[in-house]
Amino acid sequence: MISGTTTVKGADGDFSKSELEVVVNRTDNGKLYRCEAKNPAMASAKVASRRLRVRFRPDRVAISVEPSAPAAGKRAVLRCRSGSSNPTARISWRYKGERLAGTDERVEQGNNGGNITTNILEVWWRKLSQFRDCCFCCYCC
Repeated sequence: MISGTTTVKGADGDFSKSELEVVVNRTDNGKLYRCEAKNPAMASAKVASRRLRVRFRPDRVAISVEPSAPAAGKRAVLRCRSGSSNPTARISWRYKGERLAGTDERVEQGNNGGNITTNILEVWWRKLSQFRDCCFCCYCC
C-alpha cells in the first residue's frame, strides 16, 4: 500500500475502496498508475491500470530574427518557438494589433510527451523608418 492512500470498507463488508490523491505536473504525463487488489480468498490479484494524460501549457516562447539586424529593402525571417506543451500549442503573430499569417508551422516532439511548435513569419522592410517603434508579437495558445 502506498502512503497517502485512503481505504474505506463498505458498511456490509462486501467491498473496500482505496483512493490516492495526487497533484500532477507536466512530468506525470504518460506515467502509468496501477491498482492491485488481493486478499487471502483470491488465487491471484485483480489489477487495473491507467496511463495519465496531463495537459500543460508551454513554459516559454521565444522569437529569433534572421538576420539579427535586418536592412531596409531586405527580407527578415522571424521564428517563434514554443516550449513543450500538451496539447500542441498554436502560434499566431500580431504587428501593431493586426493579425499576420505565419507560414511553415512545424511540430516536433518535446519533453514529457508534449510537442514544440515553431512558426515562421517573413517580412520585407521597405524603408528604414519601419524599424522605429515596431513590435512583432508571437502568441501561443
